[in-house]
Amino acid sequence: MPNFTLATCKEFPCPDIDQPLRDALSARGHMVNSAPWDGPQDAFHAADVVVIRACWDYSENAEGFGRWIDQLEQASVHVLNPPDLIRWNMDKRYLLELQAAGIPVPKTVLVDTQHKDRISAEIETHGWEEAVAKPLIGQSGRGVIRLHRDQSDNWPVWDGAESHLILQEFCSNISNLGETIMIFFDGQFSHSVLRVIAPGEWRSNFRFGARRVRCEVSPGIIEQAAEVLSVLDEPPLYARVDGLVDGNKLTVMELELIEPDLGFAEVPSAAEEFVKRIENQIRS
Repeated sequence: MPNFTLATCKEFPCPDIDQPLRDALSARGHMVNSAPWDGPQDAFHAADVVVIRACWDYSENAEGFGRWIDQLEQASVHVLNPPDLIRWNMDKRYLLELQAAGIPVPKTVLVDTQHKDRISAEIETHGWEEAVAKPLIGQSGRGVIRLHRDQSDNWPVWDGAESHLILQEFCSNISNLGETIMIFFDGQFSHSVLRVIAPGEWRSNFRFGARRVRCEVSPGIIEQAAEVLSVLDEPPLYARVDGLVDGNKLTVMELELIEPDLGFAEVPSAAEEFVKRIENQIRS
């Protein structure tokens, strides 16, 4: 049976959220290890399959993470998701590609951080009262800033660490709707979870007080989420489509293909389904 290594990070080398996955792999006769991506490499090169999981710090060393993915690929290590998808998904300019393909994302533009007046001009041009600025490479809401049109004097001064950022129209209904995350395995919908936004907040990340509950979504919403995956050059083993569900309309906020929480805490049985999808893929 294939041996698996789940790639994690040093702060969370063996996180509880993936315990259902470790249990499901073991129950089906696989040996499974968890190891930080930037730690000793023996566990990765000894594995038949490396599944990217809780690499929750890769944005702090994106170049190093990219080199690590390259090295695994060059060593012919079977990495899931595929390396090309990981590299593409690391840079939030992918949102511009989704937008160009007709996927309903909040209006998104790329702006130069060195010229605050250009950021103001974009907001004015589009008639936005508020916008959200995102670093090109970021995780868990780090570096995400809400910009009020009439308060530009209070906007931060970007220090030049990034020459550009993603600017999006602020979705004022996010606090009431919450964010629905929809998990797909091998292109097939598995389950969904609602992130309930904390009172007074607009960010949906756990670090900002959001809580998660299992939820159901309509076939129409699932179909809209699945359309996001049709844009990709190759099918991912796992994907998480994060969005705002307002009636029968989905607005896509993010497409997560690297290290998303796959909702095993809310739906533990999904871990067994995930393992079966992995086995099918590595047999093909």
